[in-house]
Amino acid sequence: MVKVIEFATERGSRSVVVAGHSAGAHLASTLLSTEWISSIKESAKLLKALFLISGVFDLQPLIGTYVNAALSLDKIEAASVSPMLNLAENKGKIEVACQVVVGEYDPPSFKDQSEKFYKLLLEKGYAAELKIFNGYDHFNIVEDLRNNAYLLSQEIVKLAFS
Repeated sequence: MVKVIEFATERGSRSVVVAGHSAGAHLASTLLSTEWISSIKESAKLLKALFLISGVFDLQPLIGTYVNAALSLDKIEAASVSPMLNLAENKGKIEVACQVVVGEYDPPSFKDQSEKFYKLLLEKGYAAELKIFNGYDHFNIVEDLRNNAYLLSQEIVKLAFS
């Protein structure tokens, strides 16, 4: 991410917006759990928004599932890479709009984790919104991003140019 911010700074970009879906939302949310922000100082203001779409923010529930066959996480490792358990206090380090997005028909575990992570973001001092997209599930919530008329596409573009 440091290289992305450096590249954006060199090119005179007005903002950087990061979006991730499912495991990608997990990865995007880890940007808030690390100290990389302090290494880029003033350039950190370029990071305007994170769109965390139908994310997995606590990996511990995956341990007993088929998903963990590829990951091979134990309980300690799962906890150590779970943004839900490692979110840093903001303390004014970064002004990033955190958009936690979930589909109405997402599986209950995704909805639950999204709601809990949204509340945690607020507790830790981040600007956050929880958005539930009616009529969408875990997959079609991102399929429509190619459509300029899709509300989520419009919100991403709006924050990128704000």
